[in-house]
Amino acid sequence: MKTSIFAVALFAISTAGVAYADSSSPTDVDQSASATTMQWSPNANAKALTRAEVREQLDQAQKSGQIAYLRSLYKGR
Repeated sequence: MKTSIFAVALFAISTAGVAYADSSSPTDVDQSASATTMQWSPNANAKALTRAEVREQLDQAQKSGQIAYLRSLYKGR
């Protein structure tokens, strides 16, 4: 009895694996109509900023009003 249950379980697992491996997308689908996902990736050529440079950018943003503008956008309603 245990051997037959084991055999059925092994068969079910092996067929599920084959069905999963064969689930390829059709090649004749219009790629322009499919949904695309955007993923952020760091710029490989981006220069690492020093602490002083970041502080300078922050001071410039505060003086120009960018920080206040962003705070008004994200203050919650």
